Formats: sequence, C-alpha cells, structure tokens
Amino acid sequence: MDNTEPIIILAGLQSDGTTYQLHPLSRERLRVAFPGVVQAPTVYVGLDTQANFEAQHGPMWGQIATLLTGVSITKLQSLGEVVIRVASTGKDFEVRA
Repeated sequence: MDNTEPIIILAGLQSDGTTYQLHPLSRERLRVAFPGVVQAPTVYVGLDTQANFEAQHGPMWGQIATLLTGVSITKLQSLGEVVIRVASTGKDFEVRA
C-alpha cells in the first residue's frame, strides 16, 4: 500500500445531493492505521439548490471525513493529504481541518 497517496473520499454527485464514500484503497489503509475503528460505508448530504458543489459542501468536508472514517480530520491528516474526489470528473478538492 502506497502511503504517499492521499486519503481519497469519492463524491458521487446527484441532482439532489452527494453520496460520499472512501476509495477502497484508502478504506484499507485506514483499517490498518486505525484497527477496530468503525467506518461508515457512505454518507449522503442533500442540496437545497443547484448551487456550487464546493461552496455548499466544502465547509462540511472535515465532518464528512470524520463520519466516514470514525477518526478526526487531524488524525487522518497525520497519514497525509485528505481529498474529496468527484467520481464523474476526477477533480480533487483538499479537505482542511
């Protein structure tokens, strides 16, 4: 497992919201780094409008990462960069504490 790769959270954009899940390699890396921690398979966040994805969800990404992984964003960042990757475009957004 390559520890230089970021922790990747995949974002599946839909017309009414976004479903987030850990990339399979990131999920396994976290299981090794934090054994026994319960990880959520997915987190769904709805959209009120068709507003800009980054502007509306960006402030919540740290909380979404914590919900998915079961560990704080600070602990996640101890493993390296944490990114949200939009599955349909491959575009990455950095998650900040």
